[in-house]
Amino acid sequence: MEIQSTLKRSFVGWNSGYLLMMLVFGVWGAYDYWVKIPNQEIAAIEYEAFAEELRILQESEIKPLPEKDAERYEEVKAILKDRFDNTPPAFPASYDRPLNLWVYFVGCGILGTPWFAWKLIRQPRIDVTLKEDGSLVTRSGTFSAAQITGIDMSKWMSKSIAMVSVEGNDEPITLDDYVYQDTYLIVGKLAHRFHPTEWN
Repeated sequence: MEIQSTLKRSFVGWNSGYLLMMLVFGVWGAYDYWVKIPNQEIAAIEYEAFAEELRILQESEIKPLPEKDAERYEEVKAILKDRFDNTPPAFPASYDRPLNLWVYFVGCGILGTPWFAWKLIRQPRIDVTLKEDGSLVTRSGTFSAAQITGIDMSKWMSKSIAMVSVEGNDEPITLDDYVYQDTYLIVGKLAHRFHPTEWN
């Protein structure tokens, strides 16, 4: 019976989730860096300016205040109450802008989003096929049963990875059961063939 290892849905799901998370963090960082933090700075500076103007008018030695100054005094009081609820806005912390720029916008948005998108795009949907005659169809070519010379199981129990050695291929073929489902069936067949006393 032919056995084919195909990309796991969990791999697609996890990487799609990471991709979405990176995108959201990138947009969030950009919004904070270019919109929210500058607006906070402007609001804090404006509050300080209005509060200082109000203090100067209150401490004026001319009593009562001239009509123009009295009108301005009431106007500034109304601004502080209506716009700021008489509460000084806090200046953003000194690390807020660099954090949002480098960690969220650049790290997550510019680097993280394409990284996970590329992982999803470049990962082939089919990895390896073991034919009924024992031949192995891989991304680097098709190898007959006679060309398969062995299988390295040293990483199988810890990482679910086995390495298949074939004639005519300098690099061993990696079989990864973490990424591709039904890989364990192919590995089981080859392990039993080359190590029948150790793997059944």
